[in-house]
Amino acid sequence: MPNSPSPEEIRALVGHRFPGGSYTIAHWENFLLTECTGAEPLPDGLAHPVALFHVPILGANTSIKEMFTLGQAESDFSIGIESYVWEIFQPLLEERRYRITGEVVEADRRSGDGRIFDRIAFRFEMFAPDEVLSARATITWHYRRSFHRTNGDSPAAGPSFLRRRRQAVLGQAKGFESNPSEQADLNKHVEPVEAPPTAAEPLVSPNGVRAGDEVPPWVMARVAPERMRTMAAILRDPNPVHWDPSVVEKLGFGHHTINQGPLGLSYMINMLHAWTGPRAIRRMVMRFPLVVLDGDHITARGRVTGIRQADGEWIADCGVWLEREGTEPPLEGTASVALSSP
Repeated sequence: MPNSPSPEEIRALVGHRFPGGSYTIAHWENFLLTECTGAEPLPDGLAHPVALFHVPILGANTSIKEMFTLGQAESDFSIGIESYVWEIFQPLLEERRYRITGEVVEADRRSGDGRIFDRIAFRFEMFAPDEVLSARATITWHYRRSFHRTNGDSPAAGPSFLRRRRQAVLGQAKGFESNPSEQADLNKHVEPVEAPPTAAEPLVSPNGVRAGDEVPPWVMARVAPERMRTMAAILRDPNPVHWDPSVVEKLGFGHHTINQGPLGLSYMINMLHAWTGPRAIRRMVMRFPLVVLDGDHITARGRVTGIRQADGEWIADCGVWLEREGTEPPLEGTASVALSSP
């Protein structure tokens, strides 16, 4: 049984700062990254927002492996994703040098649903050459602990864990159930959104968008394992579940590889770009209830939940999710996008 950190050791991580540094998104890197998402290159040297996963981490002079080690992960398989929160204040550009900072903003021990885990939130900020804040990324992971188990299951590959994950991918259960306290935690990482004023008629944008409108769907006809391998190399992600099907088979998912969370999120980004343009996304908050496997047919969908004005822009707040036949949404969350003028 691995040695687990004490709750005091975990809480002491709050305030830990990574060395910081800078990062330039090269054209070749952005091209390959965008290709992994199934989209065409964006115009005018725009970087695909999915870069908000790996660029802040590497630019802050850390790595996924180091973040695993900092929280004393029991194995690569003991990490669960709670959420990503991405806030975009300026479009990200290729060949621009960004100064990047990173720190741990929350860390504590949690329990529930028969498990114990340490919840750690990392926040990274990207600054343009003029020192204007361009983007903020908050990553919240669960570090599952095995010391509470009494039936001999391991945290990564024990029978009960695998049964729960197999049921999840088949749509019979969720890997992580949302609860009100977790949603409250998630809301700490984003600026509050003012509710639109109450009116007799729902607020409608100048180009006719209103609450209840469906966002045109975007389809990934087949999730390709080749793209996962390229993504793993770009992300410097050592987790073999994204590139070694023999490992995934031992975890109970069959001879497959597991899609990276950012890639699943990118399908919703592509949907929003097709609808409102490549500069429109202002914020995304994403949860990852289920895994996506190679070969899956995935449809990104969204619905407008409200219209508001902020900083001179018309903003559509949307619920967004991935759809897969036979299961609940593998990914789900919210997005705020700026609407173009008619």
